[in-house]
Amino acid sequence: MSGRAAKSRDSGSRIPAAVGQRASNPRHDETQPLVESVLQLHRLIGNRATAALLRPDAGGAAAHARIQRVSGGTVSKTDAARKAAENKIIKELPIQYSSEKNLNKITSLLSQAPTIKEINRIVKQLLANAKEVLKRLAADWKTVVEQKEDLSGIRIDFTGSDFHNNGQQVLIITAPSGRKTVYKPRSTEPDNALTGNSGSVISEFNKLNSKTKLPTMEFTEKTAKGSAEPYAYVEFGNQTDEKNKKQIVTYYRQMGALAVIAKLTGTDDLHQDNIMATKTGPLVIDGETAFLPHVMAAGSYIDTTIAPALTQFYDDSTNGFRTKDNPQAIQTIRSKDMLTPSYKKAFFEGAEQTIKLIRKNKAAVTNLILGKMKALSNARLVPLQTSEFLELITQYGRDPDTTVKKASSRVVAGLKFKGYAFDGSKNQDLKTYLRQDFARQDVPIFHYHPTSNEVEYHGVVIGSYGGDAIPVLVGKNIDWILTRGIKGFKADFQAEFDAQ
Repeated sequence: MSGRAAKSRDSGSRIPAAVGQRASNPRHDETQPLVESVLQLHRLIGNRATAALLRPDAGGAAAHARIQRVSGGTVSKTDAARKAAENKIIKELPIQYSSEKNLNKITSLLSQAPTIKEINRIVKQLLANAKEVLKRLAADWKTVVEQKEDLSGIRIDFTGSDFHNNGQQVLIITAPSGRKTVYKPRSTEPDNALTGNSGSVISEFNKLNSKTKLPTMEFTEKTAKGSAEPYAYVEFGNQTDEKNKKQIVTYYRQMGALAVIAKLTGTDDLHQDNIMATKTGPLVIDGETAFLPHVMAAGSYIDTTIAPALTQFYDDSTNGFRTKDNPQAIQTIRSKDMLTPSYKKAFFEGAEQTIKLIRKNKAAVTNLILGKMKALSNARLVPLQTSEFLELITQYGRDPDTTVKKASSRVVAGLKFKGYAFDGSKNQDLKTYLRQDFARQDVPIFHYHPTSNEVEYHGVVIGSYGGDAIPVLVGKNIDWILTRGIKGFKADFQAEFDAQ
């Protein structure tokens, strides 16, 4: 996640900033055996002792000893420190963040921290990140986000996306009016080039295609004064809960068009969490892995990883929707759509229309893709699936050295498999930054730079793409799409549908 600009399903209810009573949450109870709420800890041992738990010195030991007496010796020092950390966060986290959903996310994060030192780091980083976001919002609010309303009444929600770059993640900002904006703590250059409202590949195809248009959205990228780190505000995508059968046919025709465009633009990671079913069709809500040479060079449309967005659904997934005449769970209704003749026919029709457009406008399409890649400074490259990195982060707490060694080998193998050459002299840099990311519980982020053909990790060039030069590759990819035509497209996806 991936990070996602999904519709917020949180009720938005706030809790008092200093209370945070959440005893009914099962996850909370499992990780906090001493008391049923942060407030009770504060009452039992006092404010100074609660703060002392986060210190490794005698003060922390004394506070823990007090807890042991109160609890009958049932709580470890680390568990007590987690509770103290929650207390600190609840007291100091800006009121805009004080929702039950956010605090449950923080509890989960703290529960994975193996040491008091790591708990301390998480607390400091979360509070620092929250303050940084509010500082950026204060500077941008009137001109970028919400011109009419005051900043003080907003609500900020964690999306549940993975943490990157010192514990940062995608946020949903809700103004008092109810208007929502997505905050992304990264560059959205590739997203904008793929699916922006103006000048993007999809917006240009919409001009060519009167039959099947795809939704786009607005991106506003900023860089804070005195910082080189970009961030962006993105138009919020509203998920559609219901579609009638005619709308579903249109939706899958659009998905066919999107599948061809994904291959054309070298975009992968288009699984069910990164495509949202909106009123106007399938919207790519996370396009940071666009314009990648290994996807362009691939010999199958399946390398775009868009197939799961057609076949895998769950009740809270952004690619899901219901029909008025069918009250069943989304995963029950939608999972067999590509075995429904009318829907599958529409999917293939959308692909065929798009292939014909590329054939008719070959020179213009070639120049469009080349122009985007020449102007793009970076795109995210994923050598391992996020789920693999998350498992490695869990293993790191038990055996750091072995985990880093295993992770570096997998990353190098993943890059090689996708056609990227790894610079062996940067092996130690790779291990150093993997260790840093895992210690912070951050999912590692690798970037590909089309202008230099380099692969970068934490600012260090660790490799390059080993295939054709970009102009040659773009031309070959377009020829591949046209030569295989709709027959090749059908063959690739039919195998996926038959495997359901």
